[in-house]
Amino acid sequence: MRVGFDAATAFIFTFGMTEVFINKSSGKAAAQKPLYRGGGGMQETTLHVSGFQENYANVMATVDMVRQHNPDAPIILTVSPVALARTFQDMDVVTASTEGKSVLQAVLGQVCRERDNVHYLLSFELVTYRGLARSYREDLRHVKKSVVEEIVEQFFNAYFSPSASSRGN
Repeated sequence: MRVGFDAATAFIFTFGMTEVFINKSSGKAAAQKPLYRGGGGMQETTLHVSGFQENYANVMATVDMVRQHNPDAPIILTVSPVALARTFQDMDVVTASTEGKSVLQAVLGQVCRERDNVHYLLSFELVTYRGLARSYREDLRHVKKSVVEEIVEQFFNAYFSPSASSRGN
């Protein structure tokens, strides 16, 4: 990973959810939700819904870490358009997913305003504003491959085309 990090000319970070699980004994975030694919974890972890300030601090720390090692590389931040499959909060999954995405979107916007050469890629908006039927597969969670390809093409045209280079992007 270090070789790839050192060789990178740009960094893209996608943020997906604010519901995390904290390992009770270590205090660290668990890699997966409890019971993922039949595994354990309910007794060892506790639900933690991260808010604006916590996510802001974590994203700023990430940006600052990248800047320490690669001060000139553009950093692209984006919110995943993939909704939660379920929630562990006492609310509807659609509400929990929307609230989490909104917190992350607000955090990323603030970070982009405060740090140079940090940009927001509106993949979440490009998917959700098209509507469920046009953007998502039948499960209404996962984005259609054609939509992903279109967003990636638009991204590369905006940031890496000859006209983008002449604009200073």
